[in-house]
Amino acid sequence: MSSKRQDICTAIDTAVKAILTSGGYQTNLGKHVFEWRTTPLEENELPGIIWRDKGNIYEGPVTGRTSNDLLIECEILYSGSTAPAKMRDYLSDLRNCLVTNNLWGNLSIGTSLIEDENSNIEQADRKIGATTLKFAIKYITSTSDF
Repeated sequence: MSSKRQDICTAIDTAVKAILTSGGYQTNLGKHVFEWRTTPLEENELPGIIWRDKGNIYEGPVTGRTSNDLLIECEILYSGSTAPAKMRDYLSDLRNCLVTNNLWGNLSIGTSLIEDENSNIEQADRKIGATTLKFAIKYITSTSDF
């Protein structure tokens, strides 16, 4: 039996991989999704997402029910001459994914956006961009399902 946190992380990975035009999204951002990847993405893996569960904020006793805020960071990497315009589409798709999966298969009681940060790097005539979207997933655990 896996922990509730792992079950939520599995649901995140599945949902983000479903960000495809065939699923009603504007982009195919879900084609290249990586959990906790530490090496740079190759050109053929762009656009891509690297996501991480960065930590958990606990509220409540160590015995009994505990409220958890699982902090997630999604880094979207992309390239091309229209990188800034595409970034907005990628962010829109990721935010729509979060709205659609707000409860993560009834494992959580809600998802809250925290912030997004953008940066662009110009290399010769090629634009490479990175956008990080941070959000929190609130869920409840008991002593048996951390």
